[in-house]
Amino acid sequence: MIPYLFVFSLFSFSALSCQKIKAPISRWQLIVLTIFVGFRWEVGADWDAYFNYLREAEGLTFFEGMGLTDPGYAIVNWISANYLGSIFFLNSVCAAILMFGLYKFSLLTSFPRLIPVVGFPVLIVIVGMGFIRQSVSLGIFLLAIPELLRGRLGRYICFCILACLFHRSAFVLLFLGFLSNDNRWVTRLVICILGLLSCGYLLTYDLVEYATVHYLEGDFNSTGAWPRVNMTVVPCVIYLLFKSNFQNETTTGRFWTAMAISGLFLPVLLYFSPSSTLIDRFSVYWLPMQLMVYSDLLRLVRKGWRFAFKIGVVLYSFTILTAWFFWSSYSTYWTPYNIAW
Repeated sequence: MIPYLFVFSLFSFSALSCQKIKAPISRWQLIVLTIFVGFRWEVGADWDAYFNYLREAEGLTFFEGMGLTDPGYAIVNWISANYLGSIFFLNSVCAAILMFGLYKFSLLTSFPRLIPVVGFPVLIVIVGMGFIRQSVSLGIFLLAIPELLRGRLGRYICFCILACLFHRSAFVLLFLGFLSNDNRWVTRLVICILGLLSCGYLLTYDLVEYATVHYLEGDFNSTGAWPRVNMTVVPCVIYLLFKSNFQNETTTGRFWTAMAISGLFLPVLLYFSPSSTLIDRFSVYWLPMQLMVYSDLLRLVRKGWRFAFKIGVVLYSFTILTAWFFWSSYSTYWTPYNIAW
């Protein structure tokens, strides 16, 4: 656990010592996170599964390799297996996409240096090291959000389709784009439907069957689903109660309102779903809500109390991180932390 606390302390110190509100995440921080996530060895609950993907792709033709998993990940996996022979290139590419998305998203917030602190326990450690394909989809979603907030729905849809290439659950992001746009709802609905259909037969024809076999009939359950969903509900409630203090009701406001309202339904879905893992995977896409709210809250705090607020955020993330390591039945897959030299 010590390596995780060390990296977390670096970002916490950076956030606490930084006096500038809009200071961006530095390059060295992004490099540290990319190396920390990308060069790990035998870390993460799905490490063996992804390592087997790499081995299975060795010697296969390009089209044979595409049949192993979602096409976006399959391409990077096939290149890594047949030309580089290393899982570290594969993991580093996935980590770099996630971190670049985190960086671009952080520029939208009031205090970017808090973003790695808030996101470290779940987004970086659990998702980045455990849900590898979905971490790429999340990273691409973080790149898509700024485009939507600037009114570029077409670019947002393109990013969402790209995210679907790495994990099919990302299709839900298309509907979030529709819900957050203006009153020309018929046009937006048509665009979203076309965007969804453009994912193609390859991506969507077996989605229901995949979810049924792997999550519902398999009785897959995530012990951490309830805590993670509740962690999403809290910032959703905060935003809806004080949304006039966050953003004006522009495209920006509509997007976050759609995120907040839909996020409140996650506990309901989790309660009635026969598989908590299914809802847990979808809830990953609501992590940006936590990042935005806990960063932008700093802007609403009086200057004399901002340092105390930052300490509170650090302690919150530290509590989440340590509680997960001590009480999660899956955290043993993250220890000891090994890195390839």
